Amino acid sequence: MSEVVTAAQVHGDHVQVATLDQAGSGATTAIGAIPFTDALITRDKIALMAFFADCVPILIYDPDHRAVGIVHSGWQGTVLEVGRKTIESMVKEFGSDPANCLIGIGPSIGPCCYEVDDRVISKVKAAFPYWQDLVEDKGEGHWNLDLWAANRQSLIEAGVPAENIEVSGMCTRCNQDMLFSFRGENGRTGRMGAIIRLN
Repeated sequence: MSEVVTAAQVHGDHVQVATLDQAGSGATTAIGAIPFTDALITRDKIALMAFFADCVPILIYDPDHRAVGIVHSGWQGTVLEVGRKTIESMVKEFGSDPANCLIGIGPSIGPCCYEVDDRVISKVKAAFPYWQDLVEDKGEGHWNLDLWAANRQSLIEAGVPAENIEVSGMCTRCNQDMLFSFRGENGRTGRMGAIIRLN
């Protein structure tokens, strides 16, 4: 655990460069986690770790510049386009070319199960001109939202080729026998950890 770096996730869009001297931050207690951060990037040989229970895990690998990133993107992070901002930070910090980055979008709540209200949809409308492609109108102010498609399209607009983005397509709420789901378990659940590290 001495090489693990974690962040205190707040459903925001702050991207933090993690360095070797931060190894162990948040590894054994939340007190040491990097504060107010939902995305970590690095070129050092440390393990970036984030936690999920319906929110979207985004794992980024730049093989050319030997850099990685990890993103925690719930609906708030999605409308803030934290995934796109992470790519932009890797471009700025490491010289990454989005066209060469490889992306994995892990299990999260799927469009089959993620019902939201007009308050959330108003933010989606403001963030994405193509918002109608991301939702299904359920009537009476209720909508199903596709976080996978929203994050994927945002990453494509950042310059990542569609063929470089792999979406697991596994819904956490539909698979509670294997995965934690905050919504499926009414807020009383565990968290899944995702880790990415350079060899």
